[in-house]
This record gives sequence, structure tokens and C-alpha cells, in this order.
Amino acid sequence: MPREGSNGTNDGPLLEIEGLVTHYGRIKALHEVSLHIGEGELVALVGGNGAGKTTLLRTISGLQPSSAGDITFDGRAITRFPPDKRVEIGIAQVPEGR
Repeated sequence: MPREGSNGTNDGPLLEIEGLVTHYGRIKALHEVSLHIGEGELVALVGGNGAGKTTLLRTISGLQPSSAGDITFDGRAITRFPPDKRVEIGIAQVPEGR
């Protein structure tokens, strides 16, 4: 279902991440990541080993807890949602099978 504001148009990005920080113990794995993805946009996440690609995806899907920052999906703050609640609203992670 498309997101519609009071004027009948989409309001803001579908996925919005602001200042996201994630730690593995005392090691900061994500350093204030911010991004905005609109409905229908295709985005590639590219980087070397250890750059934080998997950690970002795990944090968005709720498998890795965030230490700071906000995640908003379809206008709803989901930063503290457990993984199963994120699946219910349409966020899922499908790992590559090797």
C-alpha cells in the first residue's frame, strides 16, 4: 500500500536512518550512519571487508542492537522494535546461501 500524506503524495523516505551507532562489545562497528531511501529506489551497499555492510543490514533488521540513532520505516520509528515486529511490517533479511 503506498504511503500517502494529507495531500495524497508520499511523505518522506520509506527508510530513514539517522546517526546510527552499533557496537560489538567496546568496538564501535557503525559510526553515526545516516541514509534516506525513497520508495522505489534501488540502493547498493558496497565496501571492503569489515566496512560494516552486514552490521548495517543486521541492525536495520533488528538482529544487531543499535547503541544510538534512529531507524524509521514507512513513517514509523522502529529503532526499538524486535526483529519479529520488523518482519511483520515488511523488513526481512535473506542471507546469501553458499
